Amino acid sequence: MYKRIKNILIALIILLILFTSCQNDNEEDDYWDSPVYFNIDGLPVSLPDGKKILYYHAGIKTIYTNGSVEVNEDSAGLWLINIDGTNPHLILKGGLGNWWDISPDGDWIGFEDGGQIYRVPMIGDSIVVNQKQQLTFDGSNFFPAISPDGDWIVYDSNNESPDGGYRIWIMTDNGTDNSLIVGGRMPCWSNNQKWIYYIGLYAEIYKVNIGITSEVSKVTHLNVTNIYSADNCNPKCSPDGTKIVFESNGQICITDSAGNNLKQLTTDGGINPDWIDNSTIVYIGFKPRGSDIEDFLRNHGTLWIMDVDGNNKKQLTFFNGDVISQ
Repeated sequence: MYKRIKNILIALIILLILFTSCQNDNEEDDYWDSPVYFNIDGLPVSLPDGKKILYYHAGIKTIYTNGSVEVNEDSAGLWLINIDGTNPHLILKGGLGNWWDISPDGDWIGFEDGGQIYRVPMIGDSIVVNQKQQLTFDGSNFFPAISPDGDWIVYDSNNESPDGGYRIWIMTDNGTDNSLIVGGRMPCWSNNQKWIYYIGLYAEIYKVNIGITSEVSKVTHLNVTNIYSADNCNPKCSPDGTKIVFESNGQICITDSAGNNLKQLTTDGGINPDWIDNSTIVYIGFKPRGSDIEDFLRNHGTLWIMDVDGNNKKQLTFFNGDVISQ
């Protein structure tokens, strides 16, 4: 039981870090005023069939206005929900590491846990945790992304890094043939597997050709001049390869694959975007902090979907526990 409680507390801290790590320090932004609250949900990933979403539910049962929470360990973990918001249900108590990705056939999940990359079988709605396989063993490794054909995994790692910085690596789906590609973080695949998109210098999005040329191109031109205010992260390429969705200063933004037609899709906050299909995005969304603190806390960091143009936003998950003033 102690281990489960420890894992849940770690997951709550991770959700808090996710909410704040890609943000700016603008004092006029209501979101970052003290106290900072835990998110109710996090890290949504669409299943390959486009009908369900896998996500982490923190299991919060009580929220206090001072920022503290109480957790029901029996409800914290990985959940599945239909894209229309029906049938949310727990499939793995306690969760499964962090930063998961699902193979294109839906048969296994790649994830990070303790700075190493693992894979585990998924059969229907069940994750076969006793068949977990470790794929990396050296350095600290994060953000695994499975190729569209399911044969490769890209990830970032500080392995063999003389300065400790993170670089993009690639390996087979069973952890062999590891090789360095380029410096950067948070990789994702293009639909044709020709390009890897990633976060590079000053948090701009870059792409690298993983073929013979190893060509590197800068995709976004956000003109960040201060590396400490570089707040772009978590790029995801659309299934048809035409668009990239990503986080920028705590909002969801989108651009085409060449870096043109940049558009901000959210205004009240958004993190952890992923594609359901070419026209629909799932993400963790927020409501503005107004005078009704209870309503704000009940909708703080929940699962949302929206059209690719930012319209038709729909909240899928809700907090039904207690909110207590302190």
